[in-house]
Amino acid sequence: MKKIFIILLFWVLAAFGGESYELVWLGDMHYDARELHTEKYIKNMTDKNKATLARNLHSWGEAGEADAPSRKLLALAGEAARSADFAFQIGDFAHGHAGSRELAERMYEEAIATIRAPFEKPFYFAVGNHEYKGEGADVSLKNTLFPYLNRELNVTLGSFNFAFSHKGDAYIFWDSAKPDLAWLLDALAARKDARYTFLVTHFPVLPVGEEKAGWVPFGKAGKASERKALLDALCESRAIVLCGHIHEQTLLEYESKRGKITQISAFSLFGPKKPMINGEIKEGGVELYKAKKSVREGLEDDGYLARLLGEYIPHITRYAHIDGAGYCVLKVSDEGVTNEFRGLGETRIVKVR
Repeated sequence: MKKIFIILLFWVLAAFGGESYELVWLGDMHYDARELHTEKYIKNMTDKNKATLARNLHSWGEAGEADAPSRKLLALAGEAARSADFAFQIGDFAHGHAGSRELAERMYEEAIATIRAPFEKPFYFAVGNHEYKGEGADVSLKNTLFPYLNRELNVTLGSFNFAFSHKGDAYIFWDSAKPDLAWLLDALAARKDARYTFLVTHFPVLPVGEEKAGWVPFGKAGKASERKALLDALCESRAIVLCGHIHEQTLLEYESKRGKITQISAFSLFGPKKPMINGEIKEGGVELYKAKKSVREGLEDDGYLARLLGEYIPHITRYAHIDGAGYCVLKVSDEGVTNEFRGLGETRIVKVR
């Protein structure tokens, strides 16, 4: 009788237990090359734009050298993805600001092909704000990324919002540069029975910006109802948000009566200030979060930013940060979710759920 019970238990677990798998994901990459900008743009660059171009060329190589940091990182990520089910990048895959529609289209085509090349498994792109920057950028993005995603997903997209299920989990890709809240709320509601819900998007939904702590969807004044609807829906789905934009590698957790949001940000561009993963993960609670420079300065502000941060502070329960840049390996199972931050030879692991 005991033997029969064990056999029945095995079959029940096999039928209802979720599958284990891993995936690879990349943060902001800002693919760039000098020849992908018009002479007029190069000539009229501000000092900040010159520094940004120098950073991008440092990472991708002045002449596309194979040993350039970003290209070495892609090779490592592609190798890691051989055991993954799929891979993706969270937006700002290209730098934009080409100066003409023709060069923007060439930039996006090269970026998609270059980033995709090392990966044997399906590979998806989210959209960032930089893909919308510059003359003709919007049209060029549609002319390049729509055909690619349509082939990869075997669908016909009408926007850069899409979702799918994978081994009992929900993956929702949301264009937070042009946020459609109604679409996202519908996508979350349609997948409420998922084991884990992953929101893949460019902008963080919880403020942890390097320069502006208010870098969140609907972060501007007058958008409080949209912010609340977004946070409530994500909490109810116990969403795990995979994002970028802030050029930092962090984990931030938010809890309310409705549930929990765990947000991870990644950064995959190497520059003089972001050579690789450096040091151990610094982890703590809300006090560590409040001590972060951008948050601290935001809280000291007499205006709107302090009030905005005040909406989030009471709900922050966990914050972690690791210096540098790299790629991520997400490992998913019934036992939980972990994220590995990997650089050029370095790995740091953080427990997500």
